[in-house]
Formats: sequence, C-alpha cells, structure tokens
Amino acid sequence: MLFKAAFALLAIWLLGRLLDMVGVYRVGDLAHVFLLVGEMLLLLAVLKARDAAQRPPSPPTEH
Repeated sequence: MLFKAAFALLAIWLLGRLLDMVGVYRVGDLAHVFLLVGEMLLLLAVLKARDAAQRPPSPPTEH
C-alpha cells in the first residue's frame, strides 16, 4: 500500500513538472501541493507507527 501511495505521488509530481515545462503553471502548482500534503501524511503515519512500536504490549484480558 505504501508503494502504491509513493508511486501515485511520484506520478503526480512528474505530471506537475511536465506541465510546468509546457506553460500550464496552475496544474503544476496544484500537483506540488498534493505532494507536500502526501509527504506530511506519510510523516505522521511513520511517527504514529514508531510510537505504537515503542509502547509495551497490553496484558491479555480474560473473558
């Protein structure tokens, strides 16, 4: 799943770079904003996973 998200962000970034060369600046700017939002979400997910990995496991509950 992470590789699919990284590939999608890379494709959007490349599309933005190509459209910047053609002269369509608005779409390229929008692609860069999406890329930054995706990177921030990825960073939050990594930090959340790191915190969960450092937390000691809870004892099992009996029914």
